[in-house]
Amino acid sequence: MALPVHGGTAAIDLNNAGTYRQDISEVLLVSLTPQNNFVGSLQVGAEFAGPQVYWTEDALNQYKITGDSVQSMTSTTVSMNISQADAAVLKTGYLLVMDTRVGGALIEAMQITAIAGTVLTLTRAFAGTAISYASNLVYRIVATPINPNSDLGPDLSRQRLSKTNYIYRSRKDINIDSEAIIRSKAGYVPGIQDELGYQYQQRLAEMLRDINNVALYSYPQAGSSPLNDFQTMWGMVAFLDGTANSTAVPITTAEAFTDTVLNTMITNIKKQGAVSKSIAVGDRLAQILGALYSDTIRREQSDRVRGFWMNVFDPSMANPHEIVADSFINDTASFGMALVFDPDRVFIRPQLGQFLYNIEAPSFRDGDALSILSKWSLEVRNSGTDVGYAHQLHTAIT
Repeated sequence: MALPVHGGTAAIDLNNAGTYRQDISEVLLVSLTPQNNFVGSLQVGAEFAGPQVYWTEDALNQYKITGDSVQSMTSTTVSMNISQADAAVLKTGYLLVMDTRVGGALIEAMQITAIAGTVLTLTRAFAGTAISYASNLVYRIVATPINPNSDLGPDLSRQRLSKTNYIYRSRKDINIDSEAIIRSKAGYVPGIQDELGYQYQQRLAEMLRDINNVALYSYPQAGSSPLNDFQTMWGMVAFLDGTANSTAVPITTAEAFTDTVLNTMITNIKKQGAVSKSIAVGDRLAQILGALYSDTIRREQSDRVRGFWMNVFDPSMANPHEIVADSFINDTASFGMALVFDPDRVFIRPQLGQFLYNIEAPSFRDGDALSILSKWSLEVRNSGTDVGYAHQLHTAIT
């Protein structure tokens, strides 16, 4: 007859003749989980206290303005309506050229001769030939001359922008009765010498997985002040998809992942004045990038390199970038996601003295308990055009 067997944690069935205890291996490893590569590539910044973290961002005055949004300009029109923000960066004498024609055959350069609020008075055909313009065209400031014996003009300082994110709290609990703990310590649980310690490793792996997902995908409650008892925060994607910063410029056009697509994202960031250094993708897109840049050298894990399995490669038109291959990043054939970013402008901000800690205390309960807690937030600087962006998100790579 068949031998009755069990998991090896009960008695040895001495009352049943011909039965035996199975020889179960004494080796047991913590459960598998994908590596937390994205959050592992980020720096830990300064601690903060309170339910929110704040930082300020500064920016240079723009060197481009947007023309009249209502009407077009004929070749004889000598005034242009602009926004208040654009008017604040202009002075009399500045020279404007249509941005898409800068560096090509000159059609027309216009000089500002007077500024009244948000209305510019222009000298047409200052150089070149006067032409007609459509509404909402972008013009570049190509020269900022001053007159002889010039006097002090208006202050060009820009108001700093205050940005914020919310605290994120998480907790993983272990609550085990004394019998389970004693059985493991007495050798009745194959592979487990300390049930409490082993469950701590399991919950810690879950905590790190949670931190990685939150850093990528978390959103707070919608509203002007989304602070509640179960507080969440904005993750990296929320800052770059236009939710946390309405001036973010994500790419949502479905397209295959090529060297051209990647270099477009890198170039967009460079034109803002920033320098990206990393690209975070899922496994499928990492494989595509590996094929595109298969002649590069793999960087090994070390105590000086954050993250795991990172490739350093040189895009066709940019500085070296690291591939951060993270299995938690969305990577379906119709919804592949890529984040090109500058890790020097993204920080994990720990709550004061409580980034990752344990609580364990004796009690009269017949067992033992342990809690793992984490309190932190994410600081993402330069996420939109309001101060210039250093990161860009692509949400539709096929």
